[in-house]
Order: sequence, then structure tokens, then C-alpha cells
Amino acid sequence: MGTHESYQKLATQLDNSIQRHDYQEIVNITDLLFQNHWFNFIDARAHAEAMLGNLDQSLHYVQQIIDFSSSLATAGYIRKAKTYSLYGYQQKAIDVYDKGLSCINSTSTTANDRQKQQKIDQLTTGKKEAIILQKNRMDFIGKVLPPVEIVDYIISLLPASTLISCLAVSKLWRKRVLECNIAWKDVVVEDDNNNNYGSSQLLIGAIHHIAPYITNFTLNTINIQVLIKCFAYIETGYIPKIQSLELTNRATQSLQPNNIISLLSSLRTRHELTTLKISLVNNQRDLITLLDILTCWPTIQTVVFSTTSVLQPTIHPDPLRIPLNHSLIDLEIRASSIMGHSFEPILQRCLKLRRLVLHGMHSRVFNTVFRNTTPNLEIFVLNPRTHPSIPTLQDIQTRRPATGSPRLQILQVSGFHHEIPSYAALPLIHKHRETLETIYGNISSMAPMASTLASYGDFRLSSIKKLVIWIVDHMTQDFWCRLIRRSTTLHYLEVNTVYNINSLVTTLMSVSPVRNLGISNVQHGIPATTQSSLISLFERYAQVSNSANVKSTSSLEMITLRYCNGLNDDLLTSLKNVSTLHGIWFGGLKILSSAGIKQFIINISNRLTYVQFEDMIQVKDTILTALGDMKKLTTVKLQRLQNITDQGVRKLVETKNNKNSTCLLMELVIKRCPLISNQSIQFVKEKVKVVEYSIN
Repeated sequence: MGTHESYQKLATQLDNSIQRHDYQEIVNITDLLFQNHWFNFIDARAHAEAMLGNLDQSLHYVQQIIDFSSSLATAGYIRKAKTYSLYGYQQKAIDVYDKGLSCINSTSTTANDRQKQQKIDQLTTGKKEAIILQKNRMDFIGKVLPPVEIVDYIISLLPASTLISCLAVSKLWRKRVLECNIAWKDVVVEDDNNNNYGSSQLLIGAIHHIAPYITNFTLNTINIQVLIKCFAYIETGYIPKIQSLELTNRATQSLQPNNIISLLSSLRTRHELTTLKISLVNNQRDLITLLDILTCWPTIQTVVFSTTSVLQPTIHPDPLRIPLNHSLIDLEIRASSIMGHSFEPILQRCLKLRRLVLHGMHSRVFNTVFRNTTPNLEIFVLNPRTHPSIPTLQDIQTRRPATGSPRLQILQVSGFHHEIPSYAALPLIHKHRETLETIYGNISSMAPMASTLASYGDFRLSSIKKLVIWIVDHMTQDFWCRLIRRSTTLHYLEVNTVYNINSLVTTLMSVSPVRNLGISNVQHGIPATTQSSLISLFERYAQVSNSANVKSTSSLEMITLRYCNGLNDDLLTSLKNVSTLHGIWFGGLKILSSAGIKQFIINISNRLTYVQFEDMIQVKDTILTALGDMKKLTTVKLQRLQNITDQGVRKLVETKNNKNSTCLLMELVIKRCPLISNQSIQFVKEKVKVVEYSIN
């Protein structure tokens, strides 16, 4: 019986039941009408989306069927498995068929034995078909012959090891794979898992086909003959478009130091090759140094030099060996320890350097680095961590002061434990006051610099946009507050240690609102005074955000409050009135109540897109439920929360990413939340695009 006939029959039965006042039958029939025809509509939509090539949309509708009721879940699993099979994901289809069988065997159902057996047969048959399809792989090149664009796209997704294997399938496969230009842009020459040379030799055998397409070339083989051949290909111009060469630990271990220098020196005429990445294991004093590399290759522009040992100076400590007009513009060094004398000659001779990133820099040699910054340096990063990300030259626009060369734009030293000596930082900040856009770092107390500060006068940072700072004492706070007051460009301010909250708020009240404000670890001040100051600030931001004469983007958009003693629910009352606010990060705020946080979320549910909670026992499942009702929320981060459970996380995701949601939750981060299980994380991963989970 078709959908229309079934509907007409049930509708007639419903009319009769209404006339007889048979209420139980009315309930049963309306339930059947809703379930059967809702399923037909959603199932048809899921199938149509799959046929249109919209896999994610199809799976979204199928999941609605599975989640709707246990009686329809089996049908949903069947549709989901068929969809995966249609797209060639046979293993995923098999797994879904198994879920369906488990569901129908473990869930009590009102279906009769015949209906149940029919569903079991469908699931079993579908699984068998998927297993057969998985074993009988489709030759999409030799038999199917799809459009060239589709073949190229599929080939481009294959890892390097698989690409190499494809070369040996057949003549047609070899021809087609070698003709795929985009697949050979990034080429890795490496041995297989057993250190056999077959893979690397097979690739070298095909090098004359793929050489014109190679842009980034990585050598990760211990086969010396293959390494020498690769260098010869580059030296003779056989790989005309090569821009980047990487030598991994495996490659450098296989070569003698003098051979490495000789091979690198042979590439100095290849001007299209501008980037070298080289890794050295246990690079002792008698092996090659960074200075040796720069001396033998004066045309290289970008170098990433990694060593597991201390960065050593050259054997021949003559910096004049490096040509004064060396082409180096981008240098990143990774070492267990970096001492001043090991790279000072480089800074003195490589005057075109625009980006310098140092991993393993010891704090006592900061002054050496700061004193020798090159005239064209624009990005200076010391001891970076995963957050914030390391800026690249592509992230900035070269700026020149009124006179002279480009100047420093980004100064970034990660973390509280890497303190920048003020005697080294202050001259650098003053020197680049016209161009500095980002300062990220813990600069030590300005107290010893009292007399020096006076000599600099009332300078200002005329281009500053982002400040991430630690304020450890009164004089340091005065220094930063003066710079903030004089700035007309600052829009991002993060103070990770606040010496005096009242002084900071007074400064912020006197300037235009920043769009992103972070305040953490307030050291001094009465809790009630801290709250009163922040309430006054948020009331001003609210007034600005609701002013008809001011653009909405000129007030607070993101607020971070962490470990600020004394903040209670009254603060949330003032914060909710900032109409431009769309992101919050609350951490370690012990006095805020669970009810207050929940009401705050409800009050601004139509605005927030980003929510992060950290180390707050009052954040419970009821708050996660409230997050699920937020219309625009796309990102949630939960860290060190002791009282959220699987039920709360599932409810958040189910509510936020349901069939009626107009804005899906796109990212969910859960770290060190002890009551969240791996099972719930697997459930979340099926519904949320980006999921990050860790127990540590």
C-alpha cells in the first residue's frame, strides 16, 4: 500500500474513532500517522540528499530517524548503512548494520515476530552485500572511467605511500597516477615500514614523470644512493618548480657531515629553491652547524633548523664567512638549548632577516637577542607553545615607519615562566613603537628601570592592536596603563596577572572599548571593590554598545574572566546588557552561582557564539542544557569541570544539533572532566564536526 493510500485509510479510522469517542484508539492512530508518515518524509529526504551528493546532509536526516524512537531506529540504521555503501564506505556500512542488529536484539519492541524477522533479514542481507562489495574492490580507473577531474581529486587524497603502491598496479594506473599534477606537489621519498628501499627506489624510478610538478620535496630515507640521486636532480634543474627541501633525521643520519655541507652547497645556484628544513639527531660539536649551512648556501631564504642537542657555534668562529648580503629572511631554530654566542654572528650578518623564531631560548641571553635584532625584523617569537599559534610572514603586511626600513610588528614570548628582562624589552619596544602591532609576553618588573623610563618620555604605540601581558607590580602597571591610554588602535587586551584592578579599570574607562578583554589572576584589591570596578566598566560598555551613534563593533565582543576573587551574580546582570557580546570564558570564578550562570545564558541565548568554562564546580548539567537552547552557539569548551556528566553533554548535543536547529554546534572541546565517558565522546563525534577530548 502506497503512502497516500495508507494515509487515507488511517485518516478514515481516525474519524471513526473520534465519532465513537474511543480515545485510546485515537492516541494509537495519531501515533501511527505521525511515526509512519514522518518517517516516510524524512527517509525520502535522506535518500534524495544522498543521491544529490550531499552525504553529510543525508546522514543528518538519517540520525533524526535513529534518535526519534526505538521502533524506527532499525529502519534508520538500514538507511544509514545503505547510504554509506552507496558512497563506497563499506566498512562503515558493515559497522552500522551490526549496530542495527544489536539494537533490534536488545530493545523491546511492539513489532510482531514477523516484522522483527523481516528487519533482521534486511540487516543481515545488507551486511553480506557490503562485505562482498568490500572484498571486490572497484577499479575506478581501469573499469569505471569517471571524469578526469574526479580521478585527480581521488588520487590527490591518497597518502604518499599509497601513491607509490599505485604506480605498480598496472600500466593504466601508473599512467593515470603520474599524470595527476596536484598529487605530486608535495613528494616524500621514504622507505617502507621495514626499512626496505623498494618504495623510495620505485618513486625515484618515476621521477622523470613527476619532477615538473614537485614543489615541496622531503627526503626521509636512509638509502644513500637515493639521497645522492635526489640532490643531483635538484642541482641539475631536473625539478624546475621546487621551492622547499626537507631533510629528516633519517636522511641526515645516513650522511657524513661534510657530505651534507657539500650536497647543500651544490644547490646554491637553484634560486627557485628558497626553503630548507633540516633535522639533526645528537648534533655534537664536531658535526655541522647552522652557521656552516648559511655559509655554504648564501641564496637560501627560509631555514628551519632542528637539533636534539644544544645549538653549537661553528667550528670556525668567523662570522665574516657569511656574506653580508645573505638572502635569509625567515629563520626558525629548534634546540634543547640556545646560547647567545651560537647565533649572534647570524644576526649580525643576515641583515635581511624578517622573521625569527627560537625554540629553547634561555632567558639569560634574551639581551643578546634583543640587542642584535636585524633592521628588517618584523616577527620575533621566543619559546613558542601550541597557543598562541606561531605567526608567519603571510600573516602580516609589511609596514614602514616615516623613515627607514620595515620594523618589528610582532613580539611574542610564550607564557608566564618565560620572563623577558625589562632592561632588554624596553629599548626594543621603544625602538619599534611606530610599527609594533602585537606584544605577547611577560615582561619583568619595570621598577629597576625607573630612571631609564624617564629618558624615553611619553611615547606611544601608534599601531598596537593586541596586548597580552602580565602586570607584576605598581610601576609595571603604570607603564602599561600609560601606553593603553595613549593608544587609539588597541582592540585586544589580555592581562594574565593584574596587580591593581581598580587602576586597570580606570584606564579602560578612559579609552574606547576593546573588542576582546581578558582579565585573570587579580592579585590585589578587596573582592567587593574588584566587582564594583568591573560592573562600572561593563555598564559603560553596555551604554556604548546600545548607542545609536556608535557602530556595534566598537564595544565588547569577547570577555575572559579567570580567577578573579569576589565576583558574584550581580556582575552577570551588568554584563548581559552589553549587546555586542558574543563570547565568554569563565574560569575559577568560585562565587558565581549555578542558577546565576544559567539565567545569564538564557538572557543572552540569542547572541553568544562561543562559551568556555574552566575549573568551576557550579557548572552542572543544567547549564549544559541551557547551552543547547542557544540559537547561534557554535563553539563550546569545557575544562576541569567536576560536575558535568554524560547526560548533560548528550543533552547539549542532541538539543543543539537536532532536526530543527538553524545553527549547529561545530566545535566541542572536553578536557579533564572526570565524569565524561569515552562512549559519550563517540556519540558526540557522530554529531559534531570538530571534537577534542583528553583526560589529562
